[in-house]
Amino acid sequence: MKPPRSRDISRPSGMTLTESVIVILALVALVAMVFVKSSNLRKRSDQTACLNNISNMQLIVRSFQRLHNLAPNAPLNIEHEFVGPNKPVANRPHCPSAGHYTYSSTIPPLGSLALNCSLATQAAHQPPNYQHW
Repeated sequence: MKPPRSRDISRPSGMTLTESVIVILALVALVAMVFVKSSNLRKRSDQTACLNNISNMQLIVRSFQRLHNLAPNAPLNIEHEFVGPNKPVANRPHCPSAGHYTYSSTIPPLGSLALNCSLATQAAHQPPNYQHW
C-alpha cells in the first residue's frame, strides 16, 4: 500500500492576535508623538504671538515719540493714545497663553519695553534682545 498523501495545510490569511496588538501599539505610539509635537507647536506659536504684540506696541510708541519729539520718561497713557477704534491698535492686545500685559506709564527709555507680559520670565514671553528698541 501506498502511504497516505499529506495535504497541504496552508495557514489562513490574516493577522494573528499578536501581530494585531503590535500594529495597534505602534499606531498609538505614533499618535502620541503627534500630540506631543502639536502641543509644542501651539506653545511656540503662542510665544511668537505674544512677542509680536510686544514688538508692535514698542514700534508704535517709538514712532509716536519721534513724531511728537518726546523725551524718554515723558508721561504717556498708552491705552488711551493707541488702543481703540480708529487708533493704531483696534482692540486691547491679549497674551494667547493667558498672561497679562502691563503698559508703561511713560515713554520707555532705550532698553525698556512699553508693554510687558506677566509670563516674561517663566515662558519666554520677552524678546531676547531689545536693548536697542
